[in-house]
Amino acid sequence: MSNIRGLMIFVLLCKKAPFWLVMSTLFCTTSPVLAAPELGSSMPFTGLNGSMGKEVKIGISIGLQRYQNQQHIPFKIIYKDDTYDPKKTAKNIRKMIEKDHIIGMINNVGSPTAVVSAKIAQQEKILLYAPISGSNFLRPPAEDPSFRYLINYRSSYEEEVTRIFNALMAATPFSEQDLVLFSQDNTIGSGGANWIDNLLLQHFNDTNPHYLKVSYDRDAAVVENAVADLLLVTPTPKYIFLVASGKPAAKFVRLVRQYGLDPVFIGVSFVGTSTFANSLKDVDARVFITRVVPPLEQTDLPIVQEFLADKKKFLATLPKNKQDTFTASALMFESYISTRILIKALEKEPYIDQYNLIDALEKLGEFDLGLGSPLRLDATHHQASHSIWLTYLKNGQYIPIEFEHVGQLLPTGPHHEK
Repeated sequence: MSNIRGLMIFVLLCKKAPFWLVMSTLFCTTSPVLAAPELGSSMPFTGLNGSMGKEVKIGISIGLQRYQNQQHIPFKIIYKDDTYDPKKTAKNIRKMIEKDHIIGMINNVGSPTAVVSAKIAQQEKILLYAPISGSNFLRPPAEDPSFRYLINYRSSYEEEVTRIFNALMAATPFSEQDLVLFSQDNTIGSGGANWIDNLLLQHFNDTNPHYLKVSYDRDAAVVENAVADLLLVTPTPKYIFLVASGKPAAKFVRLVRQYGLDPVFIGVSFVGTSTFANSLKDVDARVFITRVVPPLEQTDLPIVQEFLADKKKFLATLPKNKQDTFTASALMFESYISTRILIKALEKEPYIDQYNLIDALEKLGEFDLGLGSPLRLDATHHQASHSIWLTYLKNGQYIPIEFEHVGQLLPTGPHHEK
């Protein structure tokens, strides 16, 4: 037994393991049983965006359950409710670092809260992994000091907006007066304006574009002022880009249609929640939503097949009344995929700490998870996927559509049933 313990100590020292881990192994009188290190996740479970955190947590749970009977899961996850409030996010993360000794963060939800998470990650030299946000500040260049501690699964919002903007332009060319940006009055909103400004510069060489920008406070779904500003514009713009969260965006769409306006609404992935779709079941509106995960209808993809099978097993663990109301969502699928990537990276690691957690993800290089195109993570590439899919909303359901076919659903006159 002493030889085994000596070998373990040697390995731990070579791996630069924490001092407490080496000492506990040294003085242990029996074979040491090491507690699994913990990751922290701060996300909204209550409040305006509470449904988002619940969906993300379910996706993580489905991903973890896949491996429970196959292999040891080398970490645990602690969840804290931040109600989408950056101040609570900071408090949650500090508490998890100081009290729970987390070695990283996973799937924190939202851009305003990610500003805080990213700063703490750099200060404490711990990983912020796969935040549910496409903001550019989470994707710094490799030479930036914060780069090492920010690793993303998904495409950026800028990539999403660029893809659908170019598809619309190819289908029916338009001018800047045809555009409106509806966004949160914060980081994600200012980012949306920058992306559209850059696209207008590329297409029209316009260095000072003029188009309507309307916004709302992220802490409340008060969108009436934004609707009022839109009503003052003549003629009504053709396209409204939604860079917002689901519930306020749904209220905005509903009110715009109630006032008789009939633009095309284009939402980034953060908009396209189950709440957004359910809220607009009875609203006749043209709505496109970009995605950073494949549509669940694309059952020829292995990752979709596996998610649906794992979801079925997860459902079997729930009470019957919850099974009947369960609906899979893109948010669940996104956190499921990011969980699968993390476990793949750690499957050969004998233990993990805040340092080799990052190293393990960077060692993945190019790999295939069954999404239809390869993923990549390495020391200079911290965004696994650049793929984007498109859906349109009909009767509360997201229907997949190819970007090349978007023109088939654009208006040619008075509003018609999609």
